[in-house]
Amino acid sequence: MSLLNIEIKKYKLSELANLFETDFIKNSEVLPISKNRLESYQNNPRAQDQDIVLYLAVLNNKIVGFRTILADIIYKENIAFKFGWFSGNWVHSEYRRRGVSTSLFNEVYRDWKGRLMFTNYAPNSKKLYDKSNKFDLLNLKEGLRLYYKSTLHKIIPKRIPQMFFITPLLKILDYLINVFLSPYSKLWNRQFGISKTIEIASELSAEDYRFIVSNARSVFNRGEEELKWIFNYPWLIASKHTNNNYPFSQFAKRFEYISVKSRSENGTMVSLAILKIRDDQLTIPYFFDSTSSLQMLESIISIGLNKNVETITFYHEQLLSRIAKVKTRAIFSKKMVQKYFIMKSFAKNIDINTHNLNIQDGDGDCFFT
Repeated sequence: MSLLNIEIKKYKLSELANLFETDFIKNSEVLPISKNRLESYQNNPRAQDQDIVLYLAVLNNKIVGFRTILADIIYKENIAFKFGWFSGNWVHSEYRRRGVSTSLFNEVYRDWKGRLMFTNYAPNSKKLYDKSNKFDLLNLKEGLRLYYKSTLHKIIPKRIPQMFFITPLLKILDYLINVFLSPYSKLWNRQFGISKTIEIASELSAEDYRFIVSNARSVFNRGEEELKWIFNYPWLIASKHTNNNYPFSQFAKRFEYISVKSRSENGTMVSLAILKIRDDQLTIPYFFDSTSSLQMLESIISIGLNKNVETITFYHEQLLSRIAKVKTRAIFSKKMVQKYFIMKSFAKNIDINTHNLNIQDGDGDCFFT
């Protein structure tokens, strides 16, 4: 198929304010950014008005593709380097494999001067990045996903699309298995439960932020200002609405953040976890600790069971190293991998060592999704 002669429209952060009031966006079949994400971009403490954060591929006055960029900072020896995360890439199904995504990529590359990274990617986006030969692996995090409910009706049709027709039967089987497993989850909670040294809240306190600052080790070093921004301007909200004409998720059946902190016997805070529950999955975007604590791990599992989640995913080495010491009662587990990539030219310019970097699970746009 021939390449398309498309026009690339670019929007600086300062130009997003009235985006939804323009006739071009009002009349568009697809929204290139949700209102939630737009507000988040506008309030990003690491972004500047002149940052180009939205790229549209336009053909005959129709949006056929777009890219969004999340501004961020990486630190090396306390020196800050501004860059952008590739975060949101879409091409209309009728115009794929015709150079749209490549054209958008090249424009972003020029404007951001190669100061770019990506993670949390779709397979097609990864193919484009690999083809460009412009990226190196920045970090690879190995993790573990624990399953506490049978989800055969999700797993089997996804792996074997031809089996989609038996989904109703798999749902019945899942229900029967989960009814059988339910007493064991309750028994686990009675045996371990949430320790008396654990405090749970829906937001972070001033004490929490002080603890984060004193225990922060990530090369992205998100502190109080950045975390308040993330909490106050989520990309997803809990709602029964569907996405309408925005290609990515903006609603979830359940979406919440939970703060969990552990204290020593003398009352000193020793660890802090920020949990995220999206639908039936619990993840731990941020974890800070000054000492090892099995009680924290057991309490995270108990919170997940109390919240009736299907899975709990761990990437933090401090927590993974303790899982072997805890009877998790998971019905099965799966090894996970999260990869972070950086443009070769950017890595060379800042002379960053890509080995043994400390990166939190929520860094990049992972906290938002």
